Order: sequence, then C-alpha cells, then structure tokens
Amino acid sequence: MFKGVGVALVTPFINNEVNYNKFAELIERQISSGADALIILGTTGESSCISDEEKLKIIDFSISLAKGRVPVIIGTGSPCTRKTIDLSNYATKVGADGLLIVTPYYNKPSQRGLIAHYTEIARNVDNNIILYNVPSRTNVNLTSDTVIELSKIKNIVGIKEASGDLMQINRIIKNVDKNFYVYSGNDDQTIDILKLGGVGVISVCSNLIPKEFGRIVHSYLNGKIEESKNEFEKYRNLMQILFVETNPVPIKAALNLLGYNVGKTRLPLVGLSEKNLEILKVCLRDLGYEVWAMIKVFICGINGKMGRTLKEEILEDPELELVGGYTRTRKSNIDYTSFLEVPKVDVLIDFSVPSLLKSILDYATINNVALVLGTTGYDESELKLISDAASKIPIIYLENYSLGINAIRNILSDLTMYLANFEINLIEKHHKNKLDSPSGTAKLFEKSIDKKINMYSIRTSNIVGEHTLIFNYEDEEIEITHRAYSKRIFALGAIKCAKLIYKKKPYLYTYNDLVKGVS
Repeated sequence: MFKGVGVALVTPFINNEVNYNKFAELIERQISSGADALIILGTTGESSCISDEEKLKIIDFSISLAKGRVPVIIGTGSPCTRKTIDLSNYATKVGADGLLIVTPYYNKPSQRGLIAHYTEIARNVDNNIILYNVPSRTNVNLTSDTVIELSKIKNIVGIKEASGDLMQINRIIKNVDKNFYVYSGNDDQTIDILKLGGVGVISVCSNLIPKEFGRIVHSYLNGKIEESKNEFEKYRNLMQILFVETNPVPIKAALNLLGYNVGKTRLPLVGLSEKNLEILKVCLRDLGYEVWAMIKVFICGINGKMGRTLKEEILEDPELELVGGYTRTRKSNIDYTSFLEVPKVDVLIDFSVPSLLKSILDYATINNVALVLGTTGYDESELKLISDAASKIPIIYLENYSLGINAIRNILSDLTMYLANFEINLIEKHHKNKLDSPSGTAKLFEKSIDKKINMYSIRTSNIVGEHTLIFNYEDEEIEITHRAYSKRIFALGAIKCAKLIYKKKPYLYTYNDLVKGVS
C-alpha cells in the first residue's frame, strides 16, 4: 500500500448525474500534483448515494484512466457482508490496487460480528484491504483489540482511523506489525498520527490542495518535521472549516468557489448554509485564493412551466445562485414599484408575460442587470423598448432558446446560399395539443433562410417537437432533423445565455454573438 496522501476524491455531478469529463479532470489533477493514491467511492465520494450500476461504471472509469500511474483504492464497504464481497471482487477483477472497507453501518454489529465480517471478506477477496473506522457516521467503533486481531490476517494491510481517539490509535500502532499501515482519517489529526507512527492520511482537504498537503506529509516522513508543522498550521483553519457541515458538502462548495465546478451533493445532503459559505470564502481569500463569484440569477415567471424547470436546473448548477423569483401573472397594471424588493442580481431571466416588460426593463436598467428575455408575443412598441434598453444594459432576446435550433439557424443562411436551386420542405411534428400550425420554430427556420419553405405540420401523440428540413434537387437530397425530447432544452439554453451575457457590455445580442464572444 501507499505512504503519504491518498485523496478521498469527490464524485462530480452535473444535473444530478455523474460528470465523467470532470471526474477525468480531477483524477489527472491529482496525479499531476503527486497524489500517492486515489480513494474512489469513499465517504467524500458520496458512495451511499450512488447506485450499484453507477458504482461499477465509476470503478471501471477511474481504474482505466489511472492506468497504473497511481494506486487506485475503491470504497466497497456496505452493511451487508455478501454485497461487500461482490463489489470487492468486481473492483479486484478490473484492477483495483486496494479496497477501503468501512464498518457495517446501521446494523451495529458487536466486536465479534465485526471480526467475522472482515474475516469473511478477506477470505473471499484476493486484494489488499484497508479497514475504515469512522464511528461518528456508522455508530460502530473498531476497538484497538479488534484492529490488532484483524491485522493478523494477511490481506488486511491497514486502517483509515477517523475515530478521533488518539489513545486508541496509539495502542493500535504500538501493537501491530510494521507492515500494517495506519492512516489518519481526519485531516486535522494528520501530524498527531504521523507523530505516533502513522504513515499518511486519507484526505478530504487534498481535493483542494493536493501539492501542499503532499508536501506537509512527505516533509514529516522525511524528517523535516518543523517545516511540515509550519505548513500544516497554515491550513489548519481550512481543514476545520471543511467539516463545519457534513462532508462532502463543504469540500464541494470550496472546489466550486475555486472554479472546479464539481456540482452539488446528492440529496439528502444539501448545499452549504449561507453563513458557512461566507466563512469558507473568507478562509479561502485569506489563503490567497481568488474565489469564484457565482452568478446571481432572478427568474420572472418562476412558477410557470419554464420557470419551474429553470429553478430546478439553476439549483443544480454550481456556477449559478438563484436569489429569487416572481410568480407569473397576466395582470396588466404592474409597474416598477412591484420590483422594489427584488435583491441586487447579475442576470434576470424572464419567461413571464409581455405586460411585465416595462417593469423588468426599468428594474434592469436602474440596477445594471443583464437580461435574458424568453417571453414571446411582444408587439412592435415593446420590441422597440427592448432595443432602446440594450443601449444601457446587455440583453439577449430569442424566440427559441434551444441550443440545437439556434445552431441550425446560424448555418441555414450559408447552406441555402450553396443550395439556391434546391426545393426546401419542412416537416414539423408536435404533440396533439399544440395549437399553432406551423410552429413558431418552423417560422424561424423560414425567416433564417429568407426563402419560401413548403411546410407540413403533424400533430400526434406526445411528441415535444421534431423539425426536419429536406433539401431536394435533381438526384440528391439533404435532411437536417432536430428532435426535442423535453422542454428542459429551452431552460438549458437560457441558462447558457445567462452565463455568456454576464458582465457583457450593453448591446442587444444574438446567440451567435455570445457564442463567438462578441463583447
């Protein structure tokens, strides 16, 4: 097994799914920073909230990506001995270098039960096993006598000790073979456990400061004790703040504040409280880090279908902070005074009704707020109000926020230039309750082409939306099809525009402008 720092890696999410692109970035960052081991699917990796299917995929992914460059240790523990054996054997089969096995939580076995549990696993699994003792979470403590007994089993090679009991840890170290490794399971006790004879730490903090924490531990192991202690003290406050709420809530918040965008924790864990988030920001700034500023977003029409979808997506997005919203209303007598209690925000996303436009524009121009306008049905005078306001604030107004639709629109004018002799047909399909025919999107395509299109509308079943452009000439045909599987695509498009328009100069932007970086 390893000596030094094993990082208890967070599991990054996006839209509540595992973000494998980000996972790869995190693994590469740890390897390039000198991590001595990667600990996958531990407590910090939210293993208890990850499905069996996801676990298999994460195990495959992480081992394949590491490619033997650093030991990969997989958390395979569960309350069920049989289930632990099965997952441990799978991880072993695909190349795991070791297994981190937590005490069976919830079941509350006796010490005899713990010995039987680990003995059965060791007998049925051909891999190195690190015991994991964290009684604050499991309500079960591996006593020193139990650990000493289990250390005699050949493939039980170490323990992650997170009991916090230094007397217990000292007794373990003094009574086990030198080849049985004791790792600190609490970052802030790392030096204490190294002093007792421990060989390293399985660390939460090293998600954030891998090089620094590696330097602290290896300096100590190499006899540079004062140097190690001095650097350790520099980060002690950070280590403690990272446990101000349940791990991994604070470490994920910290990574997001520094721009790593690892997403949020899965329920039942929720985001860091506002008070503790501010404490964390101060700590990071004091250490010299530039804290990532989350974009503050307000939704008009928050209780409408689109507003509710926007809310769900924004709450899952680590780059955005939802500070409030207005209920959609069709009242026509709303004026600026209705917005007096709206907090200062960076971007306002509107999917409400045209009658709110003047109030929204007044609020946004007075407070220098960027606008993403998604409401449709504006008349000519209202469109002029938008155009005039764009001389003071950045605005994007699209009739359709689907990223795919906007991509197709941007290539259609060039495409039709080359296909001038082609006849163009458009077949659009929507759910049977859609009233307008042809759809607004079909009309947008015709507008982009600036040429008459033969349109055919089909209303059937529960299709969200499908548009197929067919270009015919002589003996050749070109088809372009866009399918919308949910209305969520419009929310995602609006959110992307909110990020792109943030801190832009006053202007009435198109989607193309924002993508190309027009400032």
